[in-house]
Amino acid sequence: MRPRLLFLAVMTASLLVAGCAATPIPQPTIAHPSASPSASPTPTASPAVAPEIAFDVTCTDVAAEMAGLTDAVDAPVRELLSTVSGPNWYPGPAQYMFPRSGGLACSQDDGEQLIWEIAIIPGAQLALDGLAREGYEPFSYCDIGGCQAIVQEGDVLVSGSASGPTLSAADTERVDAALRRLAVLAADSQRDIEFQDSELAGVGCERLLTAAELSAAWGVRAEMETGFSFGGWGVPAHTYLVVDEAPLCYYSSAAGSYEADPYLTITGLPAGAWAFDLIEGRTPVDVPGVDVAFAGIESTPPFSRPFLDLLVGADWIRLTTYDEGDGSYDLMAIAPQIVEHLATGRPAPQ
Repeated sequence: MRPRLLFLAVMTASLLVAGCAATPIPQPTIAHPSASPSASPTPTASPAVAPEIAFDVTCTDVAAEMAGLTDAVDAPVRELLSTVSGPNWYPGPAQYMFPRSGGLACSQDDGEQLIWEIAIIPGAQLALDGLAREGYEPFSYCDIGGCQAIVQEGDVLVSGSASGPTLSAADTERVDAALRRLAVLAADSQRDIEFQDSELAGVGCERLLTAAELSAAWGVRAEMETGFSFGGWGVPAHTYLVVDEAPLCYYSSAAGSYEADPYLTITGLPAGAWAFDLIEGRTPVDVPGVDVAFAGIESTPPFSRPFLDLLVGADWIRLTTYDEGDGSYDLMAIAPQIVEHLATGRPAPQ
């Protein structure tokens, strides 16, 4: 039996990037990625526009602060979450979760090691209230090889981690000061923003695809878990599920068991059309009912996972399975019914 992937592991309170074991790991060039709800999803009439950030802070500002804290590396800074050391629900829609709510995420990694990752979000108190249920509160901490911090300034929360062989406990104050400067910069320029309309926001997993429907389509006995019922909590989880109201649906051979065979994950980004075209290396496919669909392989060592990206109106939905090659399950066999359920809802019980 294949070991169950750590699907629902999230960051501990002290780490922005989640994982089963939360160990933290010169100013570079910033790498910018290339290029009212209706009764049913409709094609977007004009090119999608990225959400407005709620403050005047950019990844250039973040990189300038982090440049003095970590060793110089030949790696770009990106305006999204890193998948290095992150949970396996990050790739795709979740990496772009923060801008929907007016926030900002910036990261730098060399493809194998996370160098640093910072998220800045409005609605600090709401996030802290969510973290408090696990006993978390703002803090800054460094030890040999890494630092983690969550700091608050007004209604702005800055959360992040950095790694490097030169970091130690003596760097705690420097890291705290750097994140607080970012928090002050954001708080001083904070403004109200409006969420973009979305048909996907707040839609439950049972509406998209039931375990019974997946079982019938793939000839397996599937059980479903939603959200983080089998895992932890953190700033990304709060932002993704509570603020963005994005779907996180996991189907396996046995809910609640790490030893279960993983089948399918459904993630998404409400009003995520602006980020949909930023993903490279995909193949166009034809899926009834969608504006655009692409198939691809997400390679996050040690795993390679087939996925199917669906653009339905303004919303981005990703279906991910866990085997490629001859043993892979057919995502095209379930995509049309998910799209139909999103568009029309479920029929009334007979």
